[in-house]
Amino acid sequence: MDFKKLVIRIKNLFLRPKSEWLVIEEEPVYESQEIIRDYALPLIFATVFWELVVVGIRLKMVYFAIVNFTLLMLALFLTISLVYDLSTRFQSYADRNAAAKLVAYCSTPLWLAQLVQADVEWLFLMKPIGFGLAAYLYHTGVPILMKPSESRRAAYTTTILLIVLTINALVWLLLDGARRFFANL
Repeated sequence: MDFKKLVIRIKNLFLRPKSEWLVIEEEPVYESQEIIRDYALPLIFATVFWELVVVGIRLKMVYFAIVNFTLLMLALFLTISLVYDLSTRFQSYADRNAAAKLVAYCSTPLWLAQLVQADVEWLFLMKPIGFGLAAYLYHTGVPILMKPSESRRAAYTTTILLIVLTINALVWLLLDGARRFFANL
């Protein structure tokens, strides 16, 4: 996915997510790694790189950037695996590609919130706002991509949101600790 398509996808997810999920559903994806390589990786890299530029490129902050990148990728893969593994429990469509699409695109507000907050520390409200937007994207995307039964839709979406909140809160706490550790070296 080139930069222009990436920006259009983000804009459409934020401005008209329901119609964008229908477009995403129809896109051919042969392996979940395509979504990660073409969409998630550039956004995660931009987040990490921007934070590195903001704090200044020093060796100890390069170490922090490596930890940041690793934790964000780990959170992405863990969330995709859990969404996929829980799909059958909630009478949902068990498709790893659909789970990868859902998690990668719904994580966009979380990554952008971290990117914006890196510049101005007092913008700590960006992460809750990012989670709120991600929650709305999950709410609109789960029925389209994962297709849970009507009776299990709310429970599946709520479970996914709790997983996302837990994993990302843990990542943010670890990143805060790593930032402080590497800043004091």
